[in-house]
Amino acid sequence: MPRAALAADPAPAEIVNLRAERADDGVYLSANVNFELPSTVEEALVKGIPMYFVAEAEVNRDRWYWTNKKVMSAARHMRLSFHPLTQRWRLNVSPGPGVGSGLGVTLGQQFDSLDDSLAAIRRISRWKAVNAKTDGWP
Repeated sequence: MPRAALAADPAPAEIVNLRAERADDGVYLSANVNFELPSTVEEALVKGIPMYFVAEAEVNRDRWYWTNKKVMSAARHMRLSFHPLTQRWRLNVSPGPGVGSGLGVTLGQQFDSLDDSLAAIRRISRWKAVNAKTDGWP
């Protein structure tokens, strides 16, 4: 592998301050995720190419007699894009892999800088990963 390619590999994301809260209506997750974008990704974003980030949560039950059983899984999809005309960053957060796909509510936010938009991606606050009514959480 070329030396330049090795230098461009980003460090893996690190999850810190992970907290799960169980409430009557489901389970909420909060966490901070530390990661840095490679310069090539930042350049692509500035040129108007959107980038997608996915936060996934999975709960498994250990079983000594067989493989672990998946109790629940959830995903949160984030689309970050730059709009050159307005010079604003737009972050769309949805439960499915398509913005406006009809799979649920989509949250759209605008930011003045890339750092502000990345701070919103890095901070997961009270994400309802499990809905007690529909997911059958015990």
